[in-house]
Amino acid sequence: MAMKKKYKIAFIVQQCGTEVLAGAERYALNLALALANLGCEVKILTTQSSDYNTWNNTLQPTEHISTELDTTKFHEKPAEIEIIRFPNFSFRKPFALKVSKLIWRIEKLFTPKCKSWLSRLLDNFFLWAQGPWCPELWNYLKNNSQNYDLLIFKSYLYAPCVQGLRHSDKSVKKLFIPAAHPEFAFYRPFVGAMLQRASALGFVSSAEKDLVEKTWSISRTKEQLLLPPGLGNEWSSLKETKCPEFVRPIVKNLGKYFLVLGRMDKGKNLDLILNNTVPGVTVAFAGPGHIDAPKAGNFVILGKVSEAEKSILLENALALIAVSKNEAFSMTTAEAMAKGCPVIGWSGSAAISELISKYGGVIFTSIDEYREQLLTFTKNEDFREKALPDMNKVKLELSWKKSAERVLQWLEQKND
Repeated sequence: MAMKKKYKIAFIVQQCGTEVLAGAERYALNLALALANLGCEVKILTTQSSDYNTWNNTLQPTEHISTELDTTKFHEKPAEIEIIRFPNFSFRKPFALKVSKLIWRIEKLFTPKCKSWLSRLLDNFFLWAQGPWCPELWNYLKNNSQNYDLLIFKSYLYAPCVQGLRHSDKSVKKLFIPAAHPEFAFYRPFVGAMLQRASALGFVSSAEKDLVEKTWSISRTKEQLLLPPGLGNEWSSLKETKCPEFVRPIVKNLGKYFLVLGRMDKGKNLDLILNNTVPGVTVAFAGPGHIDAPKAGNFVILGKVSEAEKSILLENALALIAVSKNEAFSMTTAEAMAKGCPVIGWSGSAAISELISKYGGVIFTSIDEYREQLLTFTKNEDFREKALPDMNKVKLELSWKKSAERVLQWLEQKND
């Protein structure tokens, strides 16, 4: 699209780089690349951390990503973005986090005046204890934010975005993409302050938009953009070479299996699968993190997988099982659909249910229904065929370039 000027845009996110594979961080990187490919000058302002559990300072202060475009999707010239990283001065403190959450639960017992003061103190204590805590990043924004046409903040939960919105110049346009989901921290006062300071809000799904509007009335007064992620990486510089050595034999020899894909942690609701899967049914878990699978049960723990392994797993699985409660948009569900892999989704996740309603799959509302669907998928090929997603519709509607164009169209309107 033709632009009136070459816009200078900065993304603010808690960590970012080619080594960082987490959802919000990968989203920021891909949207930044899409905007650069449309002619914008784009920087990503982040921390030197590569690990959200420790918030280490292992990444280099700067990184340049020069892209060669997939010519089947883009026609613009290759572009480059710069990632500027600032050192983190506070590492995750699990005990302090537990203390802050405990006090959150009892602060309602305090008087209104004391509660207001205590809430602000506790919110800052929580953000410091959780990490990353990066004063140099928000000092940079305090002194340089006026040099940008647009600041894009990705994720509500971490100090870089909270403090970045607070300290950046009030005259600069700010697009806040919260990645909101119904966890305890989302209902804290600092989230309302972030929404108040934003010029506009970006949502990755209608489910996320509905949650934010229902929880925070201030959000309904802001301009809103629907900015779903694209599918995978649309730039060859970020694609992992799919060589045979990246594929372990176990990935090719699982037999009939269901797949769970993504980071393995408590927030992903994995106990539902571990405690209720039908005996004799194989479930493979693929993704970083630790999981304590019961000895009884046919569970295969693959750990982190390469892109080539992920592709094979999705192509051969009976179905993807998607049960995470805390999702603004389920990227793994969308990727499975684009590969033609059916999805069994839990009705308790609005984001997953939204994708299934749009593109196909099956939803379960109870444990008995979950078990029944596993057996039916295993024994009835016709049932599986009927549950196949609309691959072409998924690929057509989910595009980084389309989301980037929506951002630029809004920015152009604001500059008229």
